[in-house]
Amino acid sequence: MDIHTSQGPIRSFKDFVLHLLTVIIGILIALSLEGLLEWHHHRALVQEARSNLASEIRENRQRLTKGLDSAPGAEQRLKATIEAIDNYRRKPTPRTPNLDWSYGLFPLNATAWSTAKSTLSATCITLRSKVTRASTWCRISSCRSSNAP
Repeated sequence: MDIHTSQGPIRSFKDFVLHLLTVIIGILIALSLEGLLEWHHHRALVQEARSNLASEIRENRQRLTKGLDSAPGAEQRLKATIEAIDNYRRKPTPRTPNLDWSYGLFPLNATAWSTAKSTLSATCITLRSKVTRASTWCRISSCRSSNAP
């Protein structure tokens, strides 16, 4: 910020107060405009975070639904594998059946929540009041993702 003094000398207390008020008012206007720009920037960040969170929650719900739908099949594959291992222990044979070892992990994303936490630290209070359910969802998501092998 650059502050310039007036061109003439200060001759009285009235001139001094006038110059001081002029400088103070100018500084207050500049700070107010800067605060307004910051407020606008934070609103844009919050709006972007909201849309990212909504999209991520929608994707995680789809993944969770798909994963839960495939859970019975994964359970059957694992039971077949355990049965094949038990049969092999009882009677070892050189040829083992074709086994499907896939067990259908469906990791959930928490990228939007992590990004919102790191970029919106000052405005997280605003965001938190609007997306409490999303934070719970993302916490569950991050726990499941971190516990995945």
